[in-house]
Amino acid sequence: MSLQNLKLNNFNKQRAAAQRNIENSLSAANAQAEIAIKQLLYVRQNPDSIIDAEYTEYMTAKLAPAVASYVSLREKLNNLIACHAGDISAAELAALYPDLNAAVSDFSDNLIG
Repeated sequence: MSLQNLKLNNFNKQRAAAQRNIENSLSAANAQAEIAIKQLLYVRQNPDSIIDAEYTEYMTAKLAPAVASYVSLREKLNNLIACHAGDISAAELAALYPDLNAAVSDFSDNLIG
């Protein structure tokens, strides 16, 4: 098998595994988001009259890191989709993520073994 074929084969294996991992993670995140929505509705609607303003503030503060992670993920996915669709170039995507772009050579080298 040529070096190019070896790299392509290994890349395809990694790509497929990454795609499965992303799909599984997004599916889990989607399910948890539905639970979080139900919980937020419970807090905001307060059908049992047990939630006070202090608890609402506490819950909002606890949710802030997850919201920040989501915003970051959404930006990355939007950029990934835009590059895939041809709306932005690979050079533009690389400029958005210089650390990842710098790692492309290492990524290529690691496809060998």
